[in-house]
Amino acid sequence: MQLDRDVMLMAQIPLFEGLSEEQLEILAFSTDRQVFCKGDRLTTQGQAGEAAFLLTDGAVKRFGIEALGIPDQYLFDGSLIGELAMMVEIVHDRSHIALEDCTVMAFTREGLHRIMRRYPEIGLHLSSKLAQRLAEIARLMRAVERENQRRRVIAKAYRFRRPRLRLFGEQRFQF
Repeated sequence: MQLDRDVMLMAQIPLFEGLSEEQLEILAFSTDRQVFCKGDRLTTQGQAGEAAFLLTDGAVKRFGIEALGIPDQYLFDGSLIGELAMMVEIVHDRSHIALEDCTVMAFTREGLHRIMRRYPEIGLHLSSKLAQRLAEIARLMRAVERENQRRRVIAKAYRFRRPRLRLFGEQRFQF
């Protein structure tokens, strides 16, 4: 049965981990099923997002971000696309294109907010999971910033070294 498969896919998504089968069914019933044909865009970089998509059938290409060295990725059944769009207003940072005909469960922001008002325990769970994810992102960003600062210090040290003396054609540096 389709509902059983949907619940099974949802249970594997970290955001939904810990919800009961009944709660997952409530969420599944609140989604809109959408079909994208090969070549259709699910999201477009720079455009606002209104929903998250759980890929239930098909394959999607997520375009990378060349400037950040993030490669293209290929997504399959069970992948959640645009996760934050179901909770808050976002602008997509990447585009997603269907590589073949795809079926998705669309979690609209409006639909999810309605479920969260009616079932506060679901809202509390999702809010808690998103807060954990944001804390992890903040931790990773701090680690990246520390690494960037370390690299700037090293680069500055190399820029300011100056030649000290020459012995037999070698150049020695003074720090």
